[in-house]
This record gives sequence, C-alpha cells and structure tokens, in this order.
Amino acid sequence: MKIWEKLFLVVLVLSLSVGCDQTTKRVAEQTLKHAPAKSMLQNTVRFHYVQNTGAFLSFGAKFSKTFKFWSFLLLPTIVMCLMVLFAIFSRTLSRGQVVMLMLIVGGGLGNLIDRLFFGGKVTDFVSMGIGPLRTGIFNVADVAIMFGSLGMFLLMMLPERGDIVPDENVELVSAVALSAEEAQEKRVY
Repeated sequence: MKIWEKLFLVVLVLSLSVGCDQTTKRVAEQTLKHAPAKSMLQNTVRFHYVQNTGAFLSFGAKFSKTFKFWSFLLLPTIVMCLMVLFAIFSRTLSRGQVVMLMLIVGGGLGNLIDRLFFGGKVTDFVSMGIGPLRTGIFNVADVAIMFGSLGMFLLMMLPERGDIVPDENVELVSAVALSAEEAQEKRVY
C-alpha cells in the first residue's frame, strides 16, 4: 500500500472516530446531563451522563494530578503519535490493520480531547447489561478502542496470503464439485 493511501486511511478513520465520539458526547451532555437515566430494550441499554476522572472503569480516579498528567495525557499522546507513524510508514501492515490501529488511536484521541478541554474529565454516557450484570459506563471512543483492539487481534491471527500453501487434497475437493463425468475423466476418487 502506498503512503498516500495510508495517509488517506489514517485521516479518514481518525476523523470519523473522533467526530462520532465528540458528537455523541456533546449530544449526551445536552440531553442527559440534568436528566434521569433513560433505558431502552427493557433496561438492556441505559443512557446516563457521567464525567469520569479516571481511565477505563474509573481506574486511577483518585491518583494525584501529576500522575494523571503523565499517565492520562502525556504518555498516551506519545504512544498515539508513535502508532500513527507506525501505521503510515510500516511496510507490513494490511489495510485492515491500519484501520484497526487507527480506531484505537481515534478512541484514545477522543478521550484525550475531553481530558484537555474539560478539566481532565471524560464524558461517559451508556452502559449495557442484562439484569444485575452490567458493563461499566462507556462512550463511543471506548467502543472504537475495543473494536480496534479485537479487530487487530483477529487480523493478526489470520494467515497472510503468501502463507497459505495449497493442500494435496485441493484436487479432491475440486473434484467433488465437478459432475460425475468430469470426475471420471480426471480419475479423481
């Protein structure tokens, strides 16, 4: 893949993921901030506005401001910049891997924007569950990070196109699809 194609993918995925994240957070702020929680699908999906000062599931909410600055602002910024550079200049990443990597970065960037412009707080507004089993409260950026991580893992597990070696039984499998006459002509049983 050429660098301009990678740049296009990087800008497209980052723009869409950050744009969707920030838009949904502002809508949640306008509609849910001073309202009671709203439930859908018999309380399977619940919308309620929360400002999270920690990381995933409020981890680190009670850390010092200095530690939060380093671990929630500076370090993620450096890591995300390195991930973008890797996505652009790597010769080994597929299109799908670039997309998944940029979903992770886009989610991180969406939450970083909140931390920078809203006093270190990230807007979360949706949770899911059945009965007493519920997820933590999350946002679209968190979904992008999780989807990108899962997608990257799955893409890494798939064999590369050049790694697929034809099997001896390919001829036999192909013959099954042929009519009986064609199979007889090829003498494949």
